[in-house]
Amino acid sequence: MKKLLALSWFLVFAMVAFSAVVKHEFIAFDHNSAYLSKDARHILGSIIPDEPGWMIEKIDIEGHCDPSWRNTYNLELSKARAVMVYEFLSDIFPDKGDYEIRHVGENHPFSIEDPAANRCVLVSIYLLEKDVKATTTQVLFPEEFPGFIDLVQPPIEDKTEPAPVSKFIPTEFEADTKFKIEDIFFYGNSAVYRDESKTSLHELAAFMKYNKAVRVQIDGHVNGNMGKRYLKKAADSNPERTTYKNAIHLSYERANTVKRFLVNEGIDGDRIQCEGKGGSEKIHEKPKNQTENRANRRIEVIIVNK
Repeated sequence: MKKLLALSWFLVFAMVAFSAVVKHEFIAFDHNSAYLSKDARHILGSIIPDEPGWMIEKIDIEGHCDPSWRNTYNLELSKARAVMVYEFLSDIFPDKGDYEIRHVGENHPFSIEDPAANRCVLVSIYLLEKDVKATTTQVLFPEEFPGFIDLVQPPIEDKTEPAPVSKFIPTEFEADTKFKIEDIFFYGNSAVYRDESKTSLHELAAFMKYNKAVRVQIDGHVNGNMGKRYLKKAADSNPERTTYKNAIHLSYERANTVKRFLVNEGIDGDRIQCEGKGGSEKIHEKPKNQTENRANRRIEVIIVNK
């Protein structure tokens, strides 16, 4: 069956006896990611009907995850996905009914055969209307349910974004301008960034969306020149359970993680090149505390062209 990651699906049930409609949206996420794609943001932005007469009783948000990692990590990932959807919806629809948030990790999967189908958040909107006379349904697998009418969402108007404001990206820049992405931190021996990195990553994405001609090089750095034996042992404790070949390999994957985030935000991947610096350019040669360790595990950006 075709992958369902690039699509969002929804199923609408009419319950005439109770004059209510329940609308379900499946918001897909990339593997090991809790960040909303551009398509997902568009879907969530138009999830609530504009027609007069509707009243939202409740919005349920339920985070899910495929069984790629340990159960505890999957629970946290499904929670992060649910919170991401809640924050997006509550920001644009602050007064639209009561929210209820749950996360179930890899439990209660939608599909056993296709793990990708479980990398999602299920959003259920309970709508009330005086008279519900018809049901328009777009099903999860339309080829299996002939006769239903697809509900086509109107295109989202592409509005010009204002110039982004960032605390670390210079407002005046030329080719070869180099800057450090502030407040992006990685787990030790891992290419997974911590939750506190989201603000800076979104600022970088906004910068590249506004400056559409800019191409960048993303340099990844690690806290030292660790060897194969160390990295193999460290794989037991990092979130990915991945054994990296060496410090350069790990630092490259950190840069590539940022690239994947930008691509998920709609940035053309051809505008981004990655390089792993290993531990050759540490800020603190002999770090004395965790703050200095985290500072060495950093990402720097070089503007290739203006």
